[in-house]
Amino acid sequence: MPRKPPTPCRTKGCSRLVSTPGFCPVHDKGWGPRRRLPHQAGAYGSDLRKIRAQVIKEQPTCAVEKCSRPSVDVHHRVALQDGGNNERSNLEGLCHPHHSAETLRERRARGQMPGRA
Repeated sequence: MPRKPPTPCRTKGCSRLVSTPGFCPVHDKGWGPRRRLPHQAGAYGSDLRKIRAQVIKEQPTCAVEKCSRPSVDVHHRVALQDGGNNERSNLEGLCHPHHSAETLRERRARGQMPGRA
C-alpha cells in the first residue's frame, strides 16, 4: 500500500516535513498525535474513578474560596508527574473552570505550555 506524502510541521514558519501529521522532532512538545493520554498510560484507572465519586460526594461544591459552583472535576493537588498520587488526601473537587485554569497554570509552570507561569 502506498504511503501518504510527508506533511509540513504544524509550527508556523517551520519547513521540516513529517511522516505523520503533527510536529517535527524539534517542535514536538509531547502534545502531538503520539502523546499518550494519562488514562492510556495507566495513571487513571477504576480505583481513581471510585475515589473521584467519593470526592465529588464529600465535596459537592468547588474547593476554591468564594466559588459556589458544583464540583465536577477532581484535581490532583500534587500532579502525578510531579510525584503526586491518587490518594484521597491529594485530591480535591473543583468546578470545571477552576480545574482548567489550575491545570493550565501548572503546565505553564512546568514549561509545557507557552504563556505566563
